[in-house]
Amino acid sequence: MLTEAYGLQEQPDNIDLSLSIIAEAIQRHVKMVPTVFINGNEIQYPDEIDASGLIKEVEQALA
Repeated sequence: MLTEAYGLQEQPDNIDLSLSIIAEAIQRHVKMVPTVFINGNEIQYPDEIDASGLIKEVEQALA
């Protein structure tokens, strides 16, 4: 699928890690990205947010 849809090559060394990430996302019922878990609390960001904005949001949540 990656090759046909996006012209990308599969990276066999990353398959196990990718499957682990997907399994955890399914287990935690992640519905959108980014979803952050802080002390067991799920925080979702429904709007597009860049890395610096996410860092700011996480720091505020931890304060």
